[in-house]
Amino acid sequence: MQEEIDINLARRAMRSQALSQSLVLAILSLAFIPQESLEAATGKESFVSPLRPVLPKHLPRFAFGREHAPIRIPLVVNVFLINLDYNSNNVYMSISASEFEDLLMNTFPSHQPSCMATREKLHVSYDLWYHVAHVDAKFKSALEHAVKTSMMLQEFPRKAADAKGDVRTMEEDSREERKEELLEFKVPIEGRVYQRLKEMFDVYAPAGGKRYRFDTESDDKKPEEGSWFHRGGASAKGPEGEETVQSYSLFIANLDKLELAPEDLLDRVQASMAGSKGSDLRRAVGSQFVYRYYVDAEEERGADAFLCYDRFAFLDLSAGPTQFGSMRAGEGAVITTSLPRAWFSWGRQVEATSPSRTWRFESKLASVVRSAVVHLFVPDVLLDELDGSEEVLVALLVLRDHRNFNPLEEGHPFAIDVRGIEEEVKRLALPDQTIHFVSGLHNLQEHERVAIAVEKATRTDSSHSHVNKKLISNYKHYIDSKALFLELERSGDYLTAGLLDAGHPLKHMFFEGKEKEEATKTGDRGATGQKRKERKRGAGGSTRLLPIYLLSLQRPSVPPTLDGEGTFAYSSSGVIVLQHGDVSQQSLFYEQEQLSLSATNPSRAILAGVCAALSGIAPPSSRYSQHHGKLLTDFLWSQGWSPFGPFASHLRLSQVLVDHSIRNAVLWRLDAATEKGQEVLALLDAFASRFLFDSLGDRTETSSSSSTSPSSSPPPSLAHSAAARTLGELHGRLLELEEELSLASQLLYRAHLQQAFFKADVILRQARLLLQSTSSKLEEAQDALACCELQHGVLRRWELLPLLRILLVCIIVACLVVLFVLRDPQRRT
Repeated sequence: MQEEIDINLARRAMRSQALSQSLVLAILSLAFIPQESLEAATGKESFVSPLRPVLPKHLPRFAFGREHAPIRIPLVVNVFLINLDYNSNNVYMSISASEFEDLLMNTFPSHQPSCMATREKLHVSYDLWYHVAHVDAKFKSALEHAVKTSMMLQEFPRKAADAKGDVRTMEEDSREERKEELLEFKVPIEGRVYQRLKEMFDVYAPAGGKRYRFDTESDDKKPEEGSWFHRGGASAKGPEGEETVQSYSLFIANLDKLELAPEDLLDRVQASMAGSKGSDLRRAVGSQFVYRYYVDAEEERGADAFLCYDRFAFLDLSAGPTQFGSMRAGEGAVITTSLPRAWFSWGRQVEATSPSRTWRFESKLASVVRSAVVHLFVPDVLLDELDGSEEVLVALLVLRDHRNFNPLEEGHPFAIDVRGIEEEVKRLALPDQTIHFVSGLHNLQEHERVAIAVEKATRTDSSHSHVNKKLISNYKHYIDSKALFLELERSGDYLTAGLLDAGHPLKHMFFEGKEKEEATKTGDRGATGQKRKERKRGAGGSTRLLPIYLLSLQRPSVPPTLDGEGTFAYSSSGVIVLQHGDVSQQSLFYEQEQLSLSATNPSRAILAGVCAALSGIAPPSSRYSQHHGKLLTDFLWSQGWSPFGPFASHLRLSQVLVDHSIRNAVLWRLDAATEKGQEVLALLDAFASRFLFDSLGDRTETSSSSSTSPSSSPPPSLAHSAAARTLGELHGRLLELEEELSLASQLLYRAHLQQAFFKADVILRQARLLLQSTSSKLEEAQDALACCELQHGVLRRWELLPLLRILLVCIIVACLVVLFVLRDPQRRT
């Protein structure tokens, strides 16, 4: 009998426990209702974070966006390997071209540049397609012969133990240090070396364009898919006579130092190592001399990697090592281990026959290729507002506080190369754009407001240190560029206030009144082909003025710098450059010396400022990292045909930088057009949510909020039908804008930069007109639907939701107590 009672009690306890668990789950589901569900039930709008993209509720989202579907532009990157095959006398550096190509495809398949001004990603992403190939031995021998015949001995020798820098093995450290001096050679690039590189570029570069061809059978692809290309090799489909795509190339060389060694040095080493051949002789000869590349023979700083005048860059793993960069920690300095050197013991723990003997070398080489892509070939856009005028007047205004010399006259060390600057600036002109260059000399004393602005922007930083129980004070004078631009704009001088205001690129882009007038025209769906051809770019014949203020200062005090380091500063409205005859120390180093800054000849600084302000070209040493959330610096590619200092010092622009001028203009227009398209979609979706859809998302054609309407308004059903037709028409134009964006990306892929620029310019104009037209037409539709707006009530009881949640939590606790008691019936007695 007692057993039956216990069984019944147990069953009752189990049923109570199950009921309690169900009750707890139900209460939990009510207590933690998602806020989105409450909003859907009540119609109350929630707070939307500005960092979270707002998706449309009733219309398909825009085909392109920086996060979900950027405009995809394919780009071919050629990587040519010189003496890195199985004939390189080093099995640990003998890599397979196909395997290395697959490694690049898998590790770095795409890159989405950013705008360094706004620090946001662009609505454009590059799909990177690599073409890796080995260079023939005859081109390698010709390059080695050109380097050998161009080497010039330098006068400041070093010890032979420093040939490998700080990358010495334990066995080498234990050997007796050599007493011979290390020979250093200077190799000028201009001349024989560049001729050989240009020959290889002309022979091998077209191979990448022939390998990756435009896919003409993908017309049915949707814009957001962006798959207009395929990897087809020699059998790639394409029409006959189609122009090959534009590509950028990177030459990675591993020259044999045994072939580069001077004859007297080679004879001396062979005599000291009688009977030695192969790797021992090559290692002994290579440790006796180093060589570095210089853009021209007059330069004082060399490098192992540089940007060339044509569309390629060059890197020599056997040169140097050259060490330079910032003296601050973590600022991208180039040291011995920055490049995979030829003397590294790559396979010390791996056998020579192992398939993985080159994996470490390939990974280091892949990081070098990635650095070249993000810094040289696909860099970030410097400014978010670029030029769109038909004519540009670049005005060089020299303001001097002395009469010692005239910087515009030739024949002295302070002379500016005005002719050279004008030639390079005109290369930055966009299609159908004319750039005029003028210069003038003014006395700073005659423009007292400008002089006052310079004094107001001057800053002095002081530091104090104790040396030998004495307090030593150090002062650093500099000019704050942001403060100087602000003071110049506020000054009443006709050379500064008016010119800086006229120099803004968006002042002459579009006339808002004219756009609104064109947008209200019925049947305006964009210009036809003939109208597009006749239409002038920008604001219909507008002219932009870009002022360059050269402050030639000869003060008795310590010479200032701009922002503490440089000699030029830029903005969207103008450029400021400093000139003085003194030398100031910088927090940069080259080899064992601290770098000095000379502002005697500001020609390169002027050209760099124009490149930044006019075309938005970023320095090859800087980029913005979305992962780190800050600007990163890497000086590996800071030398070559580039005016951006402090290590590069060439007045001629590389063709890569010239391409960035028009490419940045196209990317900015596509990015701005995408932004306008998303704004149009937001307006359409808000209108549809307000008038055409109810709270449950169902389509409605009648209004239930009002039973009467003014006599001037149409009936509710007709008004909703007209609004639906207007919405459909505007959404159709938005879809046409998406198709135009996809066509522009195709033109970029096929290297038709001029056509892509005109296409992007028309697209931006259409996007602006569409935004104006959408705003005006939706306003008219709202006036017609003033009587028919759908309004949804809000349940007041949900305002007590916090108290309700507290009550439900108390119930949960009580249920848990009851459940705990029911599990053990004996506790109730």
